[in-house]
Amino acid sequence: MTSKNKAFQVLLAQSGNREAFDQVLQSIQKPIYQYLKRILSSDMDAEETLQDVFLQIFRKIDHLKDPLLFNSWVYRIATRSAITRFKQRSKWNTQEYFDENNYEDGKDFEKILEIKLDLNLLIPNLSPAAKIVFVLHQIQGLKLIEISEILEVPIGTVKSRLAYANKTLQKQIMNR
Repeated sequence: MTSKNKAFQVLLAQSGNREAFDQVLQSIQKPIYQYLKRILSSDMDAEETLQDVFLQIFRKIDHLKDPLLFNSWVYRIATRSAITRFKQRSKWNTQEYFDENNYEDGKDFEKILEIKLDLNLLIPNLSPAAKIVFVLHQIQGLKLIEISEILEVPIGTVKSRLAYANKTLQKQIMNR
């Protein structure tokens, strides 16, 4: 579904069209589930959180002002729901993880990724904040500015979290 077509479907869904709402949910179900599964490292948590996300979309779709921003809006909801799930599991640590000046660019990391290692085994070891940024950027393909908007944090914070994730994963790969 193209972005214009999706925006039209979102407008229809906002007007109460159930079929359009179902189509919009179907178009995002797989990528959001995969995102949640990588972030939460659990099929069960991902499935439950996805249901929470869908419920929030249903309740709040009328409040979305720009239908073209639907995907970013959904990722923001999914990220907040994942953070809530982390807190429920008592694994969320609110300390500040990153200082953007402490980490290198991670350019060599891109070469290491080409080795086709199974990142599914390594990603769960990242802190929740780094995992979210890494998955949104490297796996979901979102731009840093989009991630900054989704997480509602400065772009420098996004860059430092990504650098931290890259460095941590690089160390894990080198130690294998």
